[in-house]
Amino acid sequence: MNPQVAQQVNRAFDRLFMDQVARAIKKIRAPWTPRHTGRPPHSPRVVIFCCILKVMTCRTYEGTEAYVACMADDIQRLFQVTRVPGHSVIHRGMHQVSLRYIRKLATMVVVECRHQGMDIAVDSSGFRTDSTSTWFDIRIRHENHRRDFLKLHIAIDIATGIIHGFTITPGPAHESPEFKRLMRQIPTVGTVMADKAFSSRKNCQLVADKRGTPYLCFKDNVTERSGGSFAWTRSFRDYHDHPDTWMTIYHRREMVEAVFSSIKQRWNDSLASRHRWLRWRELALKVLVYNIKQLLCYQRAQELGVDLWTPLE
Repeated sequence: MNPQVAQQVNRAFDRLFMDQVARAIKKIRAPWTPRHTGRPPHSPRVVIFCCILKVMTCRTYEGTEAYVACMADDIQRLFQVTRVPGHSVIHRGMHQVSLRYIRKLATMVVVECRHQGMDIAVDSSGFRTDSTSTWFDIRIRHENHRRDFLKLHIAIDIATGIIHGFTITPGPAHESPEFKRLMRQIPTVGTVMADKAFSSRKNCQLVADKRGTPYLCFKDNVTERSGGSFAWTRSFRDYHDHPDTWMTIYHRREMVEAVFSSIKQRWNDSLASRHRWLRWRELALKVLVYNIKQLLCYQRAQELGVDLWTPLE
């Protein structure tokens, strides 16, 4: 990334992040309807805002409470409230918010960067869970080296590095069926690149139906037989007739590896939640937080009139 852009965003990241999240939260309906019995409830929008801050800062619920208390003036100004929630309210909010709401919020954040004909790269990566298999090890009296994990599948825009589609599955699930779900979240595409795990005739045809050109790396045992997908045959012939050109375009997908690296280095490659359904929400919030950070960099590059990326020398 352009150092000029990254430095300006990182210098005031907390303030810029909170402003961007607050605008997105205010544009859609509240994640749930509060009960009006007992003590006055906290605003659901403020609670989900604090849940996002928890993932952004990689803190515990108690640590998030302290951070929110330090930022109380800013939060009260953004949402026009008189108090901020504590750690127990934030914890309950994480239980209450739905994955559908997080997806809607993630779409709202990046909608201004979505355009027709984006060059898309698709890939998957695992996020480990720290608290698995302990009781199983005790029961079998043997240390189990196999750990549970969730798999995140993403489709990114090569030009900006922003995630425009994502799905989450259990670790052993296969990647290929997720390709259709990822493409469903994106309008017409340009070039679509993915590795062998996503390579199939149906996926090639799906890209062609969206007016795109598939560059899905072929497995060693495949043939050019179309099987009802003319896009597969066309791509297979291009691969064998012009392998160097084909692979040069295909290797642009390496951008997606940089996205996973950025998420894991800044917001950890593990999921701290103990409950299975909370792990899915935590991982979805990691995607949201990454997208907001990338959007801030994109907006700042537009304001400065410079390129978002700088070539390596």
